[in-house]
Amino acid sequence: MDLENLAKTKEFLKNFEKEMADLSLARKIKGPVHFAVGNEEQSIKIFRGLRKEDYVRSSSISLPKDIINLQKKCQIEIHDSADASHQIFKGINNTDWVFGSYRNHLQALLHGIPKEWLKENILNGRSMEVIHPDYKIFTSGIVGGQLPIAVGYAMFLKRKKFSNHVWAFCGDMAAETGIFEESTKYAQNFNLPITFVIEYNGISVDTPTAQVWNGISSLRRSNTVRYFYKNQVPHQGVGREVGF
Repeated sequence: MDLENLAKTKEFLKNFEKEMADLSLARKIKGPVHFAVGNEEQSIKIFRGLRKEDYVRSSSISLPKDIINLQKKCQIEIHDSADASHQIFKGINNTDWVFGSYRNHLQALLHGIPKEWLKENILNGRSMEVIHPDYKIFTSGIVGGQLPIAVGYAMFLKRKKFSNHVWAFCGDMAAETGIFEESTKYAQNFNLPITFVIEYNGISVDTPTAQVWNGISSLRRSNTVRYFYKNQVPHQGVGREVGF
């Protein structure tokens, strides 16, 4: 996949999600499925590695006022203390491990999972659990469930003196949980080779995140980055399923 060609790669990712949505409408998928439409460019930039125009530092923006502008420019927020050696500028390579949530199709494809393998996995009702050791990816249907596992694997890599890096993706509501705070704090205290990526779409199922937590939390640690996007599809499925 050519990560330098943003337009081509975005089209590929969107077409895959559309194909899966059509299969969902046709009742071909044997389980719940979570699509993502609207964060393709931010995802590509993180896998490719950030360039100067791709990011802003936390102190240079005001939230929530600047969210729309960040969405429009597809920019990623990084901590003020992140320097040039930060892994976010190097991107995700095929020797790194990716830990994701139930909304994981884009990460799986960008990390090299073959399209047909992922399609078959989704058709068999395992959209939320994309686990493939050969491609170094693990995802969890439990909110925040992937985070402590990612930290544990990062500890393993450090103890074995391996050069791999771990990337842990989660949504904005998961980033407000205790397990996120514990994971990011522990990882920073022990200088583990892990970067946490918050994919902020502002809503958890039907609940606005900022309303629940009375605002938007700041990035507290340099091992965490965040981007804002507006998901253009329902939380789960294609909007015709029974909600909860």
